[in-house]
Amino acid sequence: MTNWQQYRDSDRAVHAQDGTLLHLGSGPAPDDGPLAAICDDLAVIHAHGADTPDFLQGQITADVKDVDAGATQPAMHLNLKGRGVVSMRVLPAEDGYRLLLDRHLVEAAQKALGKFILRSKVSLDQDSDRVILRLSDAGKALESMGLPRPDAGQAVTTENGVQLARPGQTEQYLVIAAPDAAAAVLDGLPERFTVGGALHGRLLAIRAGDGQVRPGGEERFMPQELNYDLLGGISFKKGCYVGQEVVARMHFRGHLKQRMRTLSWPADGAPEPGTALRDDQGRGRGEVVDAVIAGDRCEALAVLRHTHQGALFTDAGELDWRRENLPYELPDEG
Repeated sequence: MTNWQQYRDSDRAVHAQDGTLLHLGSGPAPDDGPLAAICDDLAVIHAHGADTPDFLQGQITADVKDVDAGATQPAMHLNLKGRGVVSMRVLPAEDGYRLLLDRHLVEAAQKALGKFILRSKVSLDQDSDRVILRLSDAGKALESMGLPRPDAGQAVTTENGVQLARPGQTEQYLVIAAPDAAAAVLDGLPERFTVGGALHGRLLAIRAGDGQVRPGGEERFMPQELNYDLLGGISFKKGCYVGQEVVARMHFRGHLKQRMRTLSWPADGAPEPGTALRDDQGRGRGEVVDAVIAGDRCEALAVLRHTHQGALFTDAGELDWRRENLPYELPDEG
């Protein structure tokens, strides 16, 4: 059996300067087939304590009561202008909640949420004892290993403490487990699976239309702009939370001018999150949420004006871009 460290430190492993495992010998390809991504760019915050349900209910966009019932949801903690300071995927835990987020934003999330704790009985601890996998086309493979296959939007935990979640309608699954338990899942996958690293995991999220606040994207996006209202990540009934008035006003009275879409273009490099997208007159038409090179194309999630049809530019030059299909429908907002 391969242990976790053997995957991370194999001869084929390629790491970023900060130690993030990017891939195991080759980056993402346009069609890798079924993927098993070691999401070394993500981390887990364990939110726990007697007051945690009420605390999170007043701090994030999603309704934690749904999570208590077994759901997994995207969520944001917003500033007063309704922009995402951090985003996370919220899952139930035995004594609280697990918040999955970009590991470079853990300290920022703890600081942003922590200033509201005051005297509440709430702890926000990074859980370094769990790692995250993201799998594509893996439902039958999970069942063959005796692991549960969650319904769309649901999370389940085995007796051995392996948590599985299905973030949307696609056949993608998250596995949150102790390192060697995660390695056992990788070992148990059929040979047709490509095992990759953080770049593969980000590509799967892009293809699932699962947008997250990444470093460089802080305080830029409203949750509706990342389609969280379509993905169960915003509750318009639960009551107040930071930034709620702005989000509710946009929902009930406003006109959303832009939403996140999937784009691609031929490229040698991927723009950073937060990169401005401009038209041929230099006017802002959108911003990059995340982007990954897959073969000779860049695949990206980008917030883009509804009405934009023409050329797009970054500071690096013009993009020969095209729209790709999201796995869910966007409303017709003209």
